[in-house]
Amino acid sequence: MQQPVVEYTIDSKDALASVNAEWDEFARENDGGAVMADRVLGRPIWDFIEGAKTVLFYRMVFLGCRETGVTTRFDFRCDSPGVRRVLCMEIIPGANGALTFRNEILSISDMSADPRVLSFRQYADRNRCAICGSIKIGEEWIDIFDFSERRIEVGGYDICESCRQKARRQGPATLLEFPKK
Repeated sequence: MQQPVVEYTIDSKDALASVNAEWDEFARENDGGAVMADRVLGRPIWDFIEGAKTVLFYRMVFLGCRETGVTTRFDFRCDSPGVRRVLCMEIIPGANGALTFRNEILSISDMSADPRVLSFRQYADRNRCAICGSIKIGEEWIDIFDFSERRIEVGGYDICESCRQKARRQGPATLLEFPKK
């Protein structure tokens, strides 16, 4: 079955300019009343991205897309309690500095019956990669669903070294190292 594609556009000042109907549908399905269209339109996208390194990562991606006019794509995790999702984000440069985002669900796994699921608050001191969903324990990044004893959820966001390296390899629109138009 074809999954709905969530689309939204930000203007040149990074304010949410439009969202499609699937945005609200996804929000409703994930107890996201605070992010329904009428509550987000006109607001900076930065109001909804957590973690200084995650914000910096996306600022670099946005700048790269805008400067080169090149569409960029990458897979990322978008989990909710009991559900593991892998999505593909496509960022498409538009007129006057606008960027359109297309988020397509690639896979969904129901983890609600998994005895490893724990509360975010129990591990709130752990950082989670905003791209792949791994968590940092000490100096090591671990996929929370591959953790042998339990699934650990966290409260903070970062970008792990593996995702940084992948972004560098995937193309110029993901870092400041991009060609001029």
